[in-house]
Amino acid sequence: MLAAIAQRSFLVLLLLAGGMMLASWIERIRLLRAAGETRLPDPGAFWPGFAARTGLLLGIFIITLGILALFRDTSLARGFGWPDLLIAGGTTLAAYLMNLASARMAMGQVNIVATQLNASFAPGTRPGTGPDDIIEGEFSAPDER
Repeated sequence: MLAAIAQRSFLVLLLLAGGMMLASWIERIRLLRAAGETRLPDPGAFWPGFAARTGLLLGIFIITLGILALFRDTSLARGFGWPDLLIAGGTTLAAYLMNLASARMAMGQVNIVATQLNASFAPGTRPGTGPDDIIEGEFSAPDER
């Protein structure tokens, strides 16, 4: 939307999609490393993700530009300059930071689940005593038998 509001070239959308894919790729590698994997993410998933992001950004760009054209004269930039790099770089940085926050939250949740699973499999008996029995709703300790 910022590219449309600033009346920049539609080519900045390719940079935006590439930057978003780069941020996503870095986070995928980070999550695979955290899970103990040594392989890289599937490279075949790069191009469909790039195409989907480009299509989404183009759709938002065209709709925003159409709404702006209703209220004012619009003329897109013919060249590629520093505002385009600023828009693409800022958006890539924002996407990277959001993916970083998401990965940290995911690792926190994984640690919580792992702790709960480990606690549920811990032995429930006290050391030095035999197993306690519950027979028909009554509790009986081994020393009371």
